[in-house]
Amino acid sequence: MSIPVTPYKDSSLNKKQQVARMFNSIAWRYDFLNHFLSFGIDHYWRQQAINELKKSHPQLILDVAT
Repeated sequence: MSIPVTPYKDSSLNKKQQVARMFNSIAWRYDFLNHFLSFGIDHYWRQQAINELKKSHPQLILDVAT
């Protein structure tokens, strides 16, 4: 038996709305922390990924939690 977990029990929002709000509120910090904690290597990784994608000249790109 699983018990549903919602971030804020006293909120009138449903779980999906609560999770979206939570991530929206930390998004700006996430990018900063990713850059800070990786010593800037995250920019290199992103550029490398872009360079690899450019080789195949994609028409569409689906970004799935990357």
